[in-house]
Amino acid sequence: AKNNRLVALNPATGSFLWDFKIDCGDTPDARCDINGTPEVDSQNGFIYIGSANDYVYAVDPQYGAWRWRTKTGGDIRASIVQDENRLLYVGSMDSTLYALRPADGAIRWQSKATSGIDQAPVLTGDGWLYYSDIKGQMYWVNRQNLGGEVLVWDSGDDSSLAEEMRQYELTHGGVKWEPGTANLSEFRQVGRL
Repeated sequence: AKNNRLVALNPATGSFLWDFKIDCGDTPDARCDINGTPEVDSQNGFIYIGSANDYVYAVDPQYGAWRWRTKTGGDIRASIVQDENRLLYVGSMDSTLYALRPADGAIRWQSKATSGIDQAPVLTGDGWLYYSDIKGQMYWVNRQNLGGEVLVWDSGDDSSLAEEMRQYELTHGGVKWEPGTANLSEFRQVGRL
């Protein structure tokens, strides 16, 4: 069920350890639900969560208190994802994908979409990141360039890549382009967004 609490239990006994409650404010209709699955960082031990109050939190599992929080411009509805370099990726309903530093929540870079992002991004082992927005638009970012401003492709653009894909379909009797076997698993993951 959606709520504003993150609860920790002892894995051996199931007994209660602590709960972290997001302050919803004084208004009865305040929104602060935690919607995505928590991301646990095995290196620094933080638990990362996003909330409908527009914040991303790093929760210290020893005390059940937040160490830092970063405000986005919209609800966080999806799970946060962490890459092999510990960088955090979170989509927001403000139409922005954020890359955050795990130590302090500082924004490293942002990538804009045409509408809100309510699904977790998909990372590939070769440095790419795929994400989609609520209108079904897909985006492809080279995260090795350390910047979301390096958007390579989005499914609604009229770039040469999009045109090449349309031409392929026309010249091959309506057969749509499919990735080669080396990239097939990556494209199947994107299809699950």
